Amino acid sequence: MTLIKTKKRSTDSAFNSIATNSGPTSKRWKKKRVSFATSVEETQVLDGEPPPPTNHTEENGHFQAEGMDEEQTKKPKKGILKKKSAQTSSEDDKASLKKGKSKTQQKGEAKKRHKNFEKSAKNGVRGPNNKKLRTIKIRRSTKEVLMNLGKKERREFIRQLEAANKPNYELVRKAKLLWEVIRNKTVEEKREQFVQELLNMCTGKLVKLVYSHSTCRVVQCLIALKKPKIREQIFDELSPEVLRMAKSKYANYLVAKMLKYGSKNQRDIVVNAFRGHCVDLFRVSHSVNVLEDVYNEWATAEQRHSIVAEFYGNEFDFIRKEQNLPNSQLNIDAISRNFPEKMPSIVQFLEKVLEKAVPKIPTLKLSLTHKLLLDYLTHCTDEQRQSMVELLKDQLPEICHSAEGSRAALLCLWSANVEHREAIVKSFHGLAIRSCQDEFARRVLFGIFDTVDDTALVNEVITSEIANNIADLVYHKFGVWVLHYLVHPRDQRVIGKGLHQMLKQGDSNCHSKKASGSRYSGLFECIRDNLLTFIKANMRQMLFDKISAVLVLDTLEVPSPSDPFLREIGDSDLDDCFRAIAEIATDEFVPHSPDGPSHIVQGGCARFVFRKLLQADPGRCDGHRLSDFLADLPADSLSSWTSMDCGCYTLVEVFKSGSDKARKALRRALSIAMLQNSNLSGAKSLMDLLLGKGKEQPPREHSVTNGGGGGRKNPRKAAAPFPKRREPKINQA
Repeated sequence: MTLIKTKKRSTDSAFNSIATNSGPTSKRWKKKRVSFATSVEETQVLDGEPPPPTNHTEENGHFQAEGMDEEQTKKPKKGILKKKSAQTSSEDDKASLKKGKSKTQQKGEAKKRHKNFEKSAKNGVRGPNNKKLRTIKIRRSTKEVLMNLGKKERREFIRQLEAANKPNYELVRKAKLLWEVIRNKTVEEKREQFVQELLNMCTGKLVKLVYSHSTCRVVQCLIALKKPKIREQIFDELSPEVLRMAKSKYANYLVAKMLKYGSKNQRDIVVNAFRGHCVDLFRVSHSVNVLEDVYNEWATAEQRHSIVAEFYGNEFDFIRKEQNLPNSQLNIDAISRNFPEKMPSIVQFLEKVLEKAVPKIPTLKLSLTHKLLLDYLTHCTDEQRQSMVELLKDQLPEICHSAEGSRAALLCLWSANVEHREAIVKSFHGLAIRSCQDEFARRVLFGIFDTVDDTALVNEVITSEIANNIADLVYHKFGVWVLHYLVHPRDQRVIGKGLHQMLKQGDSNCHSKKASGSRYSGLFECIRDNLLTFIKANMRQMLFDKISAVLVLDTLEVPSPSDPFLREIGDSDLDDCFRAIAEIATDEFVPHSPDGPSHIVQGGCARFVFRKLLQADPGRCDGHRLSDFLADLPADSLSSWTSMDCGCYTLVEVFKSGSDKARKALRRALSIAMLQNSNLSGAKSLMDLLLGKGKEQPPREHSVTNGGGGGRKNPRKAAAPFPKRREPKINQA
């Protein structure tokens, strides 16, 4: 018997068309289309027959080799086509043997050809034909027939071989031809006709078709059509095979389509078919993705409880039946409270499942795995938790993108020792920005900032990457939170109460020895220069953007003694930032602009930050206040603000909280007569201050120095001398 190679073709045109190649490699490639030898004498004789003659004659439209009887020219029967096995030498190897080359030289040339092929593939240069060749095993007599046939006749003969070996060959061939017509642009009437023809052809035989790659796609195409009757007909025939299909390499995609396009009742049938088999499906690489889709997308709350309950073992099921309660009311937390003696067996069963799932990265990324990890790490012993941390220390970023996964990652981080924490931090190398921009992964970064004492390592792996890519985070709704946390850790005005309580659970871990203030200070120093440089260069855009505006306030506000650490900003950096804000304030003030607020005092997040920074001026030293830079503005610019209430109240804030230099500038710029003629309430308040009827705010004494500034309790909660305005809404965790 001899091996030949043929092309895989999905349609009838594959056997009837002749491929033409251009270029210098076309002749060499044509020789490899069927890899039999050019002469019979050079082939290996497996069945002991003598070499056949090479001449052939044509009789009655059929090709027949000379010296062959009629039995040898009959159509091939079932069993002639075999699976590929055995090893044969290629034509190149035979040619090299003729030239007298050694095996080492042949291997070297083969490696060189492979390297050149990879290089050309990288450069976008394709070979003559990149389709994979499949090898079939035939008898020597069949090979002799193939040698004496032309290309068209040879293809037809090979197709007959396949038809004899595959009982559904004609059905598959016709189904794929119809599928090609349906999936392409076709007139609707013809499409309906072909769809009905394909459906009639496949009805009753779908079970035989769904386990093959190409025919499974044909059935998927029928389900994707917006025809409820066709979907129902296919679903009724395949519903008994759902469990087996979910474990199949190709049919699992069809199960996903059935869930996507099926009705609610049909989805329930699929989900109920998985009941009692979830653990087995979880262990198979093909079916675990289907189970993940069911758990994440299609299952109800009760069905999700039922899926998760199967991973708790028989003990959990026994308690549920004994108590006669549904899974929604009997979860693992309730069992740990009411039946603590049952927890060791449940945790042990979970451990067996997770030990096989954690090393598999595709399975580790699933949210169902994250839920099981969270339950295991919450209720296991310290020794079991340490062993799980040992498995997860290098793969922690893979579980951080879900709510349960981020909480499980935090539990691993808090329980990890110094060596494990070092490995966890290194696992985020190159992933810091993506983690910052993820809704849940940023929680793990907060935990690293809170607990890891080796700030030099954290700065090298994570914080330095953040500092070098600040532009990617400042305007990102999740990424800006990380910058907020580095500037002002545990700020409940930003992170929210829920996330604050979650992070607070890690404060009592036994492996963090360093003072939190020292740790936070080291992290802030790593990003301080880059952050201030970016703020100074992009002050206008940051102030008028509702995501980044509050970051300017958190960075430039006066630190309080109750802050986690002393935030130090140099006088020159502070002055440059205030100078940039004052330059923005010199813009032309257009009252009641139809295009919306365009000036810093007119409203929005820019006005909110502007006024809060002015309110913090009493806590700063003379010469380093925002009001000092506003005093240098032209008098016309300051007086133009009195045409609207928002501008008047801003000047009131400058007069009350600003420096003496700013007050003098206001007295020179504002006219009492102009204010008397105004009907605005803000103008009346401003006039009272100018006439000495209002009270100026005295400078506050402070004990904290920060670039010429002082401390304060909370500038955002300071009482305002005018109607209180709502702060910009910030998303909370």
